[in-house]
Amino acid sequence: MPGVDKFVFVGDQKQLSSFTQVSNLSLSLFERVLLNGTYQKPHMLDTQYRMHPSISAFSRHKFYNDLLKDGITAEQRTMNSIDRPVMFWDTQGKCSEERVRIRTREDNGYTYSNPGEISYIVDILQNLIYDKQVDKSTIGIITPYRGQRDLISKVLSENELINPTKEEIKVDVDRDDIYNDSKPVTIHTVSGIMIASIDAFQGREKDFIIFSCVRSNDTRKIGFLNDERRLNVAITRARYGLFLIGDHQTLDQDPLWHQYLDHLGSREFINRTDSVALSR
Repeated sequence: MPGVDKFVFVGDQKQLSSFTQVSNLSLSLFERVLLNGTYQKPHMLDTQYRMHPSISAFSRHKFYNDLLKDGITAEQRTMNSIDRPVMFWDTQGKCSEERVRIRTREDNGYTYSNPGEISYIVDILQNLIYDKQVDKSTIGIITPYRGQRDLISKVLSENELINPTKEEIKVDVDRDDIYNDSKPVTIHTVSGIMIASIDAFQGREKDFIIFSCVRSNDTRKIGFLNDERRLNVAITRARYGLFLIGDHQTLDQDPLWHQYLDHLGSREFINRTDSVALSR
């Protein structure tokens, strides 16, 4: 580039890159520069100030090779007597996924929903809003599938406790649905609560994140949930509390999820009861 003396790349190759339907463009220029040895010692911003240390722990170790440090303490990220900053509710195969046919990129024209997981979401929301007095605008719900996003939004909009003023679902266009033939809507908001895909949540954060994993089947297939960069994004959006809902047995068949679930289990962050409690 004539006249350019210095070029500075800023990014995070451990999170999602831009979407492309051209395979040769799937590797970003930022990643190419890091991989081809142009810069032997890139400068790393090595301190995170967003997450409770219990939320950041797995990503710091697995994705950033223990080079990332916490610049915030557990005490600084404890709110409203919630002493379980991370919790995974195991549906134990009781909440089966449902395959939904739509015109979209996801899984060759199919998306997925899981109505059973939404009952956990409602319980967690009611616990946060009414028992813990958490402002709804500080809560986000992440799910990997459009079908689940739409179903969550519908159920929450009809729930009198979650949406007492009967507000309509607010929708915003975001990049991950640009190439769909259907109406390109990604981010939903119900009574202040944001519901969106993992991809749409990259670059965003909330005090509390609820993650609906969706996949639960006899064949133990988890689709693009096995993408490590997608997992890294999903579990690093929360500041104070991360609450996951999924089928342990299905997810555990994937090597990456097996490591994450082992990590959660070793810290007693897995709940195999139907009751929702955010404090001990």
